[in-house]
Amino acid sequence: LADVLVQSLPNFKVRKVFQDPAAWPAWLKSTCEQRKWKHTSSPLVWRQASESNTAATYVGGEKEFTALIKSNYGIEAKTTAEEIADRVSANVAALQVQLVKSLAQLPAVSVVITNASTSVGYALAAALPGCFPGHHLKLHLVDRSPTLAGLYMELLDCALANLTVTTHTAVSGIAEDADYVVLLDPSAEGITLEETASALQAAAVKPKKIIIATSKAAEDVALIVSRATSLSTASLTIPMLLFENRARHLIADRLNARVSSEIKIPSPHVQNVLVWGTPANPIVDVKHAHVIEYGGLVGADQRTPIGAVLRDDAYVASGIQAELTARTAAVKREPASSTANAIAKHIQTLASGTPEGQCISMGVVVPGQGAYGLAAGLVASMPVVINDGRISIVLGLPVSPAILEQLAGLVLAGAFPVAVTPPAEPTAAPAMAVLVADEAGEALPSRPDSNHGGNSLRLPETLQVPQ
Repeated sequence: LADVLVQSLPNFKVRKVFQDPAAWPAWLKSTCEQRKWKHTSSPLVWRQASESNTAATYVGGEKEFTALIKSNYGIEAKTTAEEIADRVSANVAALQVQLVKSLAQLPAVSVVITNASTSVGYALAAALPGCFPGHHLKLHLVDRSPTLAGLYMELLDCALANLTVTTHTAVSGIAEDADYVVLLDPSAEGITLEETASALQAAAVKPKKIIIATSKAAEDVALIVSRATSLSTASLTIPMLLFENRARHLIADRLNARVSSEIKIPSPHVQNVLVWGTPANPIVDVKHAHVIEYGGLVGADQRTPIGAVLRDDAYVASGIQAELTARTAAVKREPASSTANAIAKHIQTLASGTPEGQCISMGVVVPGQGAYGLAAGLVASMPVVINDGRISIVLGLPVSPAILEQLAGLVLAGAFPVAVTPPAEPTAAPAMAVLVADEAGEALPSRPDSNHGGNSLRLPETLQVPQ
């Protein structure tokens, strides 16, 4: 009716003040107290002589407004508020039916994020929809913080066609058969690790993958294993891509400082940087890294070993580790964006697999046969390849005595130290094997007909994965 008046009367103006439903009661109370009015519902209508003259005359609500306009101008509303509300309800229902039909045609992926309203949770929830194009992402946000409602509304405001969001105050029930469960550090009101472990233990159908992205991830894995004894340790992983990405950026920066602006090297072109250890003690290893398309060579298969590019043995041996440590300390605040990006890429890699010729650093529970001198049951970051959701540790890479010494400081979940004996320096490059953890956490040897063997992993050319 107000719009009709504006169109019909040349000097009639309308100012519409919209309020969020949650903010409306406080706004209405404040406005009425200021004007000394009594009004309880939407809309609230008043008259002013002009925009500059703020003296106001109370009109009332919808009924009083329509009666005033009919009396003064002889104009009536052709559509009632009830009819408009009915149309809105019908449109919403129709759109919901269309959305359900379109989502039903997409393969579904279920992701649970605990303590989702933390800064990392906020950034991760926004990043995940882009990790599953062509899928219906069912995102379950778990927290007891009052800010969770704000995150829920923000995700809905993104208007993403492939996303449905639900909020919860407990993990129980929603972890059943989830594809991915992400554990984040709790806030004061948040979900504790003990509570999550109990819910995972009680789940009749276990989640396929559990991502522990907490500040004490290695210790937290041990806690989860001790309390959720029915879980397969093969389902537990720790994201290490934050440190891997930092190292790739530092190396690219170092290389770009020495080349012309026309051939700058992007960070993703630095590949197979390894990070050993744990999030609390990341140990970077660039000995097996390479740069693609370096020096004008075109094509992803044009790979130059990092040592040949850097020509700095001291930097490869220890300089990059010092730079990584300094960079970590230089980020003064919680690195929410980069941490969330690393977790999202970790999940995306679990879902889609590692690209041919590349491996990824990932914290895992070392399976039965052990790896790199580390005993079974130890939680450590290792180079892995992923195929069809299955995680395979890459074995046989030469590791420097300095890195092995640092790995010796890791402890078993049972809290006793692991003795690591540095192997003798090989006279020739060893063949690489692939260790596959089965659902029981036991190690399986690679087989000639296995998809996890073959020569899918191309590290430096002298290291071959045998058939």
